[in-house]
Amino acid sequence: MKKILVMLSVLLLTGGCITASSEEKNTLSVSATGSVKGVPDNAVVSFSVVTQDAEAQQALADNAERMNRVVEALKALGIGEKEIRTSRVSLYPEYEPIKSGVIREGPREIIGYKATNTVAVTILKIDEAGEVIDEGVEAGANEVQSFYFKFSEDKSKELYQGALKKAVGEAGQKADVISDAMEVEIVGTHKITESGLVSPIRTMAFAVEEVMAAPTPVSPGELEVSASVSIEYEIH
Repeated sequence: MKKILVMLSVLLLTGGCITASSEEKNTLSVSATGSVKGVPDNAVVSFSVVTQDAEAQQALADNAERMNRVVEALKALGIGEKEIRTSRVSLYPEYEPIKSGVIREGPREIIGYKATNTVAVTILKIDEAGEVIDEGVEAGANEVQSFYFKFSEDKSKELYQGALKKAVGEAGQKADVISDAMEVEIVGTHKITESGLVSPIRTMAFAVEEVMAAPTPVSPGELEVSASVSIEYEIH
């Protein structure tokens, strides 16, 4: 009995420190996406030099020589060092082929080595993309790993802001339609959540034989930038 009285006394003493929670607001939540299109102003191409030799050191040496020629050719076109980034360097052994129907004991024999060096090149002047590809292959690259168009940082930011404005406007229109149908009034904005930007790219593929046969045509077309928002409106 005494324990119960003590607990009641504590509750009475602390009761004055507890504040009533604020009244919950009535809200209307909508989500919307806005999109804008633009012509990409940058491109990225990845060149690879692949060399083979019976000796590992020679395979690497031949590879380095050819890749240096590729890089120098790219620089001669006006591409800066910061636009040329090494993305892969590898060296691995090549083994004798497995003959059908032959049972072999022990490890397979190494018959040579393959060295690969890949550089990713950012092309700031998109109208020069075809020439860059042609020059890179002519200088010694024997693989074009990838090629894609993209927006520069400044243009991507500009387009995203436009898409964001469209998304907010679309959300407002949705909220107006819903509030009219529900016969309620929007009195303010309670909360806004923005989704992040996903940078769009358009990829193209080239075979080295096609590049060497004729000047490489490239056409960037348009890419779409989207932004999404979720907005809670206060209603009554």
